[in-house]
Parts: sequence; C-alpha cells; structure tokens
Amino acid sequence: LKSLLKGCKLLEKNKCKFIVIPCNTAHYWFDDLQKKIKIPIINMPREVFKFTKKNCKKNSKVGLLATEGTLKTGVYKKIFDKNYELIQPSENLQKNSVNKAIKFVKMGSVRAAEKAIRPAINSLVKMKCKKIILGCTELPIAIFAFKSFKNIKSSKIFLDPNLILAHSAMSKHKSWFMSSKTEQPYMLKVAELIYSNIINIKKQNPEINNIQAFEIFMTT
Repeated sequence: LKSLLKGCKLLEKNKCKFIVIPCNTAHYWFDDLQKKIKIPIINMPREVFKFTKKNCKKNSKVGLLATEGTLKTGVYKKIFDKNYELIQPSENLQKNSVNKAIKFVKMGSVRAAEKAIRPAINSLVKMKCKKIILGCTELPIAIFAFKSFKNIKSSKIFLDPNLILAHSAMSKHKSWFMSSKTEQPYMLKVAELIYSNIINIKKQNPEINNIQAFEIFMTT
C-alpha cells in the first residue's frame, strides 16, 4: 500500500487527471488509495463488471482465471457475486494449469504457457461459463500468442481486464479533453490513431482477436 500510495501521489503531483492501475491484485487496496488521492482512480474489476453486464445475461456463469493472490483478495468476487456465478478452477487446476501458465509467460516460454492453460480453460467451458475473465496480465499472452483457441469461438468468450481498462481510460480521456480546451499531446493523438484503427479492423473481421488485429495494422 505504501509503495502504491507513493506512486499515486507522484502522479497527482504531476497534475494527472486520473489514474489507472493495470494490475488485478493491486485493486485490493483500491478503496484505501482512493480515500487518500484527490484525483479519480479507474477501478479495473468494476470496469470489467460493467462490460460483462452489457454482454452477458444476469446470473450467468463467469469463469475467473487469476493468480492465487487475486483469488484470495476477492477483488472480482465482491463485485460480481450479486449478479453472476463466479467460477474458478479447482485447486489442482489452479496449481498445475493456471499458476504454471503464468510462470511460463514470465520465463518467456509462451508456447509452454499456452499448453499449460488449456486444461483450466476447457474445465470452465465444460462448466458452461459464458465469459472467462483473464485476471492476470500474463494470461492473454499465454492464450492469444499462438492463435490456438479458435475452437472455443475464438476470443469472444475471454474478457481481458487490461484491454477493458485501456478502453475505459481512452473514453475518460476523450470526455475530459472535450470538456476542456487543452491541446491534445502528440503521443496521445498517435495512441488514439492506433487504437481506432485496431478497433475498425476488428469490426471488419469479428473472428480475429486483438493480437491478430494489431498484426494486420502493423502491415499497413
């Protein structure tokens, strides 16, 4: 908490308009941080919940793949529980599938990670989860790097919290920018251009995932 607060204070001091924390487990301290910071912090699990409400019927089963730390803190459970049945892998799958996949990505062994995560995903699909939250930064890399999950209706079943957070941050920035008359920084213009192009590519090719869309954009 002390280190997170120090970082947030630094951003506040440098006149940032809002803060995003692209780490699932760190949201355990969200309320404590927001109480001590004047500028808003976008709550990633809450943004994932909002996105799920728009795309998934109430009381549906939603799978959660995450680190043991994120599962223990309950950052998703306390937000989803009233509206959805949140399902997580068995203790055995957590240890031998999810934890191993995360470890392999950190080691740079993405192909091994993709193979390791399959049993956990297949288990949640068999349990009829309508969506699966990828509640760890490494998991989208493990799943999409080799484009190997087309047989599970590709990426439509997966919810990538960091991607949803990025979308929320862009929307918030746009609303702030439109309400002020400040000139937009050049790097943000470039980021918006890339982002809008990738979104358009995905609209034209709904069967592809985010990494595939980015690869197509890079060839243009």
